[in-house]
Amino acid sequence: MSRFHITRVALLAALFAGSTALLSNSASAQDDATGGVDEAAAAESGANDKEYDADKGSDALDVSQFPAEQQERYTLFAAKCSKCHTLARPINTDKTASEWARYVKRMAAKPKSNISPDQAKNVYLFLKYYQSTKDAAATDGDAATSE
Repeated sequence: MSRFHITRVALLAALFAGSTALLSNSASAQDDATGGVDEAAAAESGANDKEYDADKGSDALDVSQFPAEQQERYTLFAAKCSKCHTLARPINTDKTASEWARYVKRMAAKPKSNISPDQAKNVYLFLKYYQSTKDAAATDGDAATSE
């Protein structure tokens, strides 16, 4: 196992162990110019070839009512995650916080993801927050239909 791999694994482990770094305001020029989608890299890797049921749902969110920090995290999520698959996939998937942590960690470890540990943490925090809003809405809907 290479020293680089061990360092990256240690960084990712620290990330999900409760690091409190905030989202960096810097984004690459390519992300700014292309909306974060590297279509050539996605096509080259064949990442967008596979389709799942979740890919067929909505691929965008109205985050205007989310806290500002979550809106920033959504922008990062949209830019990074759309490089390899549709945004519909994570948007329409339900996972627990620990499942999202494992999922983001696995995606960030992919060679062409270009997701830093800090970015992975913020993508995870967005997905965890968004999942909590979906769970709360489902609970509210269940309560309304049982009355």
